[in-house]
Amino acid sequence: MLAGLFIVSGGAAAGIAQAASILMGAAIPAIISVIALKLSLRPIGALTAGLILAACGQAIQSSLVVMADIPALFWSVCAALLLLIYSESRKPLPLIACALCLTMAILSRWLYGVLLLPFFGYWLALRQPFRHLIYALAAASILVLPQAIFSLNNPFPVFNHAWVAGWTPINAVAQDFINVDGEFHYAQPNFLFYSAPLIDPYYFAPALLPFTLLGIFSLRRRNSLFWYGWLLLPLIFLIGIPYQNIRFPLIAMPAVALLTGAGISKIFSVFKGSRLYPVRGVLTCAAVCLALVWVIQTADPTIDAFLRIQNESKQSALWASRIANPDATIYAFGITLTLEHYANQPVEELYYFTPEQLEAQLQPGDYLLVNVWQLENQWAGQPVYDSFNYLRYNRGLYQIGRHGLYTLYVIR
Repeated sequence: MLAGLFIVSGGAAAGIAQAASILMGAAIPAIISVIALKLSLRPIGALTAGLILAACGQAIQSSLVVMADIPALFWSVCAALLLLIYSESRKPLPLIACALCLTMAILSRWLYGVLLLPFFGYWLALRQPFRHLIYALAAASILVLPQAIFSLNNPFPVFNHAWVAGWTPINAVAQDFINVDGEFHYAQPNFLFYSAPLIDPYYFAPALLPFTLLGIFSLRRRNSLFWYGWLLLPLIFLIGIPYQNIRFPLIAMPAVALLTGAGISKIFSVFKGSRLYPVRGVLTCAAVCLALVWVIQTADPTIDAFLRIQNESKQSALWASRIANPDATIYAFGITLTLEHYANQPVEELYYFTPEQLEAQLQPGDYLLVNVWQLENQWAGQPVYDSFNYLRYNRGLYQIGRHGLYTLYVIR
C-alpha cells in the first residue's frame, strides 16, 4: 500500500518499492517503543525494545530488499498498537483499523495468520461488545475478498501449500527435506534453526535472554499471554514445516523485543530507591549496549555477503542481456525476476515448463540462463530438472559463457 502511494506520485520502479520497504523497516522500532510505553514499561525498557529491532540483522537485511517480510512485520506491529489503543478507548474504530492492519500483514505473508489467535484472545479478555468484532471483520473482508477471488482463479496453492500439507511435529528434529523446492540438507534441525530469535546473535543477543524470561512474568497477565503467544505460535508452526528460511523467524522479533524491554524495565523498578539502583542501572545499560554491539558485529558480514550476492545476480543478468540476441527469448531459473527487470529480451521461467511445452514453444537460437550446480544438487528428481535435462540431452545446449554462478547457453 505504501509502495502504491509512492508509485502514484513517482512512477513504478524497483527503487520506489525499496524506499517503501526501508521506510517501513525504519518505522518498526519506533512503533515497538510506543507499544512498550503503552504497556507501562519504563523509558529504558521501551528504548531497549526499539533498539533490539533496530539492530536485528535480519530486519535490516529484509528492509533493503523488495520482499513481503518487512511490510508484513510493519502491518502486524501497527495492528498491535491499534489493539492497545482500542483497549484504552473501548471504541470500535481502533479495532476496525487493527483488523485492517492485521489483514494487510496476513495478505503480505500468510504466516502472520497464526497471530489471529493471540489477537482474538486479547479481544475476548477485554469483554467488549460483540458488534465491535463484527464491524472489524466486515472491514477486513473488504481486503480479503479481492485476494480470495484472485487465489481461486490462480494455480498457486494457498491452504494446500506444501508447507502446510507437509507440516508434522517430526520435522522439529529433522534437518533433511525433499519438498516442492527440491532437496535440502541443513546444518541444524528445525527446532534449533527456528529458535534464532532467541539464540542467534544475527537476530538477538542470547546474553539478553534472562531479561526476556523476566519480561514474561512482569507484564500484566493479559499482555503477557498476548506477547507470549506472539512469540511461541509462529515458532511452533515453523518447526513443523519441511523447509528452513532465515527470514521466517522475523515474525517473532516484536515479541522478543518487548518481553526483553519489559524485563529491563522490571530490573530498574525493583531496585528503584535502593543504594544498588545506580550500580544495577549502569551494569544493565552496559550489558544491553554490549549485547547490541554483538548483534551489529554479527550482522555486518552477513548483510555484506547478502548484498554482494544480490549485486552479482544483477551483474549476471545484465551480462546475459548484453550477450543474448535481442529478438530471442531467455529461459531462466533462479534469476528470472532479476532478469525480467534488467533484460530487454522476453524472459520465461523454466520452472513452469514441461519438456512437451518446451518442445512446442522453443525457437532455435533461444537462450537458457541457469545455475547448473543448484539444479543438479537441489532440484535433481524434480520436474524442473527434467526440463533442464530435456534441453541438455534432447535439444542440445551450446555454452556461451559463465558469469558468477550462472551459465548462459544457446538452445539448438
